Parts: sequence; C-alpha cells; structure tokens
Amino acid sequence: MVSVFPSIDRKVATIAGASGLVALAGILTIGFVHPIPVLAALGFFLALAAVLFAPLPTLVVLLFVVPFHNVIFVFAQNKEHLSTGPLTFWKDALIIALFVRAVGGRLVAERRLRLPRAAGDKFVLLYIVAYTIFAVRSPAGPTVYRALGRSIEGPLLFFAIRYLRPTRKQLWYCVVAILGAASVIGTVALIERLGPHQGLQTWYGADAPARNSSFFIGSNGYRSGSFLGSPLILAFYLAGVTPFAVAISILRPRWRPAALLGLGVCGGGLIVTVTRSGLIGGGMGILIVLYLAVRNQRVKAALIGMIVVAATTVVAYFLAGGSETLVRTSSTSGHRAAIERDLQQIEARPFGYGLGTTDALQQRFKLASAPGATESVYLAKALEGGIPALLLYMLVLYVTGMRLRSARRHALWRGDREAAVLAAGALGAMIGIALAGLFLGVQELVVEVVLWALPGIALAAGATGAESLSMALPQRPTYLRPALIP
Repeated sequence: MVSVFPSIDRKVATIAGASGLVALAGILTIGFVHPIPVLAALGFFLALAAVLFAPLPTLVVLLFVVPFHNVIFVFAQNKEHLSTGPLTFWKDALIIALFVRAVGGRLVAERRLRLPRAAGDKFVLLYIVAYTIFAVRSPAGPTVYRALGRSIEGPLLFFAIRYLRPTRKQLWYCVVAILGAASVIGTVALIERLGPHQGLQTWYGADAPARNSSFFIGSNGYRSGSFLGSPLILAFYLAGVTPFAVAISILRPRWRPAALLGLGVCGGGLIVTVTRSGLIGGGMGILIVLYLAVRNQRVKAALIGMIVVAATTVVAYFLAGGSETLVRTSSTSGHRAAIERDLQQIEARPFGYGLGTTDALQQRFKLASAPGATESVYLAKALEGGIPALLLYMLVLYVTGMRLRSARRHALWRGDREAAVLAAGALGAMIGIALAGLFLGVQELVVEVVLWALPGIALAAGATGAESLSMALPQRPTYLRPALIP
C-alpha cells in the first residue's frame, strides 16, 4: 500500500501537468487569433480571485487606477487600435464585486443578513434603492444604466470600504493610493499647461480639442484636462482631493515633505483648469479643513488669512485688468439662459425625463428628445430623476457630512487626532465637490470615487479608533462612550 500511493500521485501529477500544458497551449493559440477575449477572460478570473482572497489590496489598486481609466482605454483604442468592448466596464464591475464581497463577508461572519445598524447607512442604502427605481422607471435607452452606475457606485464603494473592516494601516494604503494618483494627474496638468497644451491630449490618442471646447478660453487661454480628458472633470476631481491633501499634510511629520509636494501639484493642477466652480469649491474645502484640523489658533488664523488675501488679490487683479479669465462676460447671458431653460423643463416635468438624459451622456449618445446640457449637478439630478431625486441627493450628502462632523468630534473626545483630521479632510473634500456642483453639471465616476471613498475611509478610521477605546476601557459606563461607527 505504501508503494502504490506515490506511484498514483506521480501519475496524477503527470496527467494534471500534461493537461495544464495542453490547456495553456490552447489558450495561447486562441490568444494569438482573438487576444482581447482571452485577455478579458484571464483578467476576469484574476480579478475574481483577487476580490475573493485579497479584497483590500484589490481596493487599493482600484483607488489608484480609476483616475487613469480614460488615458489607458483611449490609448488602447486610438493608438493601438484595439477593440476593448466590455473591458471598459472593469471599474464598475470591480466596485460592485467589492461591495458583494463585503456583504458576503458579513453574512459569513454573522450567519445572517441584516440591515446596517447606523441610521446614516440606512439612508445611503435608501438612496441606492431609490435611484435603482428611478432607473427602472426611466425610458429605455443606452444611457440609463450608465447613469445609474455613476449615481450609486460611489455609495457602493463607501459601503465596501467600511464593511471590509480594514485596519488603520490598510486605510492609509488607500489614502496613499488616492493622493498618489491625484499627484500624478496634477503634475501632468501642470506640464500640459506649461508645455504641450493640446499636444498632450493627442499624445495619448485623444482627439485634438476644438477651439470652441471647454479646453479654451477666448482666443489664447488654455485649460488643462490632464489624463481625465476634460478641464471640467479635472476641476471637480481636484476640488475634492486638494482639501483632503491639506489634511494629510497636517498629519504625520515624517511624511510631511511628500504630502506638501502632493498638495502643491494637486493645487497647481486645480488652478490651471481655470474652472471657477472648481476653484470656489476647492478653496472653500481648504478653508474648512484648515479651520477644523489646525490646532494652533494663531497658525490657523494666519493660514486662513493668507489664503483669503491671496485669493482676493488675484480676483482683484483680473477684474482691474479687464481679463476674461474669471469674469467671462460673453458667456454670462448663455449661462443665465441655460438655467432658465433648466428650471422651465423641471417645471414642465417635475418627476424627471429619465436617468442619463443630461450633460455628457446625452451629448455622447446624441439623445434628441432630452433636456441636454445643464448648469448644475443639482439641476441635472432634478431633470433626470425629478424633484424627489434632487431632494434625496441633497439629503444623502447632508447626512454623510453630518456623520463626518460627528466622527471628528468623537475622535477628538478619544484623543484620536489622526481620525479627527481624516474626518475633517473628508468633509472638506465633500464640500469642495458639492460647491463645484452648484455651477456645473459634471457627473463622472472618477469624481464620485473621491466624493464617497474619502468619507468611507474617514468613518472606517473612526470605527477602528472607537473599537480600540472600548477594548482599552472595559469598565467605563456605556453612556459615557461615543457611539461606535460600524
């Protein structure tokens, strides 16, 4: 018996090895003829294994790579002439998979599936369900579920980050991934503005921007779009990341030089977008972070005063010189007319025209019977899903912002300065993007990732700190402890 099993093992190993070589040869043969389907299949199985067995490293990779989605696929399609097909939905599938993995992990650990305990989480879940219903009742079309993804994938990522239960160290990997990607994007925006201008866009395969596009102001002004392919999207993205970078630069003295460098290129990238809504939103987000995160009152007052004086000086300079860079009187009447048109359309159909009928998706798919371009994210929400969708969107932002405020206060009570500053930075990022959305209708997943991932990281950091405190103080009366944020 002893001598039989080794021979059987050798036979099995030989058969398995031969089968594997035959399968590999078949894959390579098919791959030479149909490379994209084979790569897609291999990528699918690798991604599935990563989500199942290494969800947190997968999350970190996702947060870093999402801002480069546009440049990767534009290069593949226009430079290499590859038909990427469904591969363009990789980020959507990965966010959903991470959410399912997080929920499945809780189901296995607790042996039951229940609603979240926190009222704020229940409200975010209501938002996801409601927008899914809005999509179902929308007129059928190619834009509906793309628009649904842009609306709910951010909240799904928010849940995934928190319910995967990352440690504080793993959360810092997520922070580094977001700021690292933003630093590259900001650096490229500065290079684009100082050097190649539209040549950067054509370098990686995008079409040359038209003179009447958002890349140009007047006859000579150029606005950077970096690898995001649009100065408007870039402005929203950096209006969220830059305030958060301010918060990170306040923490971790050992990392401060790198954090300040990242802050510099993110802030510089925001400036060279020359997008007023982004500058207003990002500027207010920075002021909020400084007010909440800087402990020394004199330093706080000095920093806020310097920023206010510098911004006022720049605005006064452009106004006095008659520059159109900030004022743009030629477009004022057009903006006013567009807002009036949006309001009239909302009045005509208060329950909306359907998801995906405004702005970028409407222009990309050339929808004839649709509201068209809007002047605000909020007006776009009302046009697409109606007044209920607008109110729900505003409420979910308000509730999440108040949760960050509460998380910061609880962290200060515990003496957890790191969690407090992360919450302040996430709140500043939300305010930056929310204010930018008042003046432009930009709805893109790369912006939604910043809008929802940073609060998810901050609340998860607060939860780890609260759990540590409850373990360290087992005798403290429960009514004196801050409520845990699950």
